[in-house]
Amino acid sequence: MVATNGSVTISTVDTVGADDDLTINTGVTVQSTTASVELNVGDDFTLTAGGTIQAASTIAINVDPSAGDLDLAGSTVDLLGNVIAAQTTISGGDDSDTFNILPTQDSPITVNGGDPTLPVVPGDVLNLDFSGLASPPVLTLGVDAGSGAFSFLAPDLEQPVNYSSIENVNTSVGGYHLVLNMFTSGFQDSSDDTIDATVDATDTDLLLDINGGNFFTGAVADILSFTTIGSTDNETLNINENGNGVLPFFQGAAPATIPGSNGSHLNTSAQTFLDAEFAGAAPFTVDDITIHYDGGLGTDTLNVNFTSDHNTGYFSDTDDGLGSGNIGAATTAGADIDLGLSFARLEGVGINGTATGGLRVDASSTPLTDNITISDDGTPADGISLIDGNMQFTDLLFSGFDDLQVVSGTGAETLDLVGLDSDTTLTDVELNADDVDGTDTGNDTIRVQSTPTGTVTNVTVRGGWGMI
Repeated sequence: MVATNGSVTISTVDTVGADDDLTINTGVTVQSTTASVELNVGDDFTLTAGGTIQAASTIAINVDPSAGDLDLAGSTVDLLGNVIAAQTTISGGDDSDTFNILPTQDSPITVNGGDPTLPVVPGDVLNLDFSGLASPPVLTLGVDAGSGAFSFLAPDLEQPVNYSSIENVNTSVGGYHLVLNMFTSGFQDSSDDTIDATVDATDTDLLLDINGGNFFTGAVADILSFTTIGSTDNETLNINENGNGVLPFFQGAAPATIPGSNGSHLNTSAQTFLDAEFAGAAPFTVDDITIHYDGGLGTDTLNVNFTSDHNTGYFSDTDDGLGSGNIGAATTAGADIDLGLSFARLEGVGINGTATGGLRVDASSTPLTDNITISDDGTPADGISLIDGNMQFTDLLFSGFDDLQVVSGTGAETLDLVGLDSDTTLTDVELNADDVDGTDTGNDTIRVQSTPTGTVTNVTVRGGWGMI
């Protein structure tokens, strides 16, 4: 044991070699009974399981010093024992450092990666060990790129782990729910914002870019769900399939305990359709909806952009108030979905496919929607068409696909095919005035006015049990 009633400072020199290390072994305690503990390490630091650092005030662990750094190798910090303090701060230097952290109930922990900074990847790497937790933690991204805070949920008593200037976030054991709140991350400034979510070219990491700059990189396999919460600004969230045909898709539902979000939902029409379409993967539950986007105030939009052939469904609802719905997708040869998301408080949705695949638009879960119009989006020859519904239906812009099915839902409705963009790739259109269950008894009006020359070759009209 190293113990004193004053401050404790232990330092190693930093030489050209990569072995200027400090290890606190099992059964060893470094303690200040009245003040702080500071450890300065040229290279690697290890607090082994069963080792302890304790301070009356704060603990500082500094590795890989930037000033006078004689080697280009980064440091590794293994914090596997216990720290007991009002605050524990771990700081890296100007090389790519790795921080392996076991959260504790006895001290909040802050990890400052130092240089390099995003978009350098892998850069500084943070690995969290969540073994022993009863509930998955939540990672809320911070104000700066490469920053965030892990918070722990009851009954777990671990204290927060905050980080800054970390270029890659992973876990060694366990997963976490990922949250981007555009207000708390400092983007509410009366300017429009664009968020892009995609998987990197190695199909390993989720990349979140905001306004063209990388804001977060972390292993897809460690992320349980992804929630985006908008501010009062106008925001667009783009879910982008990568060049390998991989979409962001996680392990379970976004929780309803996140402030500002009601969590993932799966509406009745989406569930009914998915259970029938993918019977081998049924039953579908809310845990298949691994992305949730709440637009907040402002004019907010969601776009899903495919690079490979997909069958896609858009299902409007009122489950999460106005501007609410689900989108699910599967490859054209797929037996299960590879995208499941829900949204709320949006003013527009966009789905952009390849030239092959089907698009189903289903208003069965918005019963007050009684008028749906299909037309060009107003910009000639851009390949984009508009599906405009009244009442509870969030309007949809779409491009690509060769097959379109529009289901208007329950009650007496008007389903009107006014036209399509001249560069549409559609060849088949079905206008279905029934609902997802095939039980609609309303009397409906279906109009087919025009389709562009050389595009649609088949238009099918279907009614429910009422009159057309």
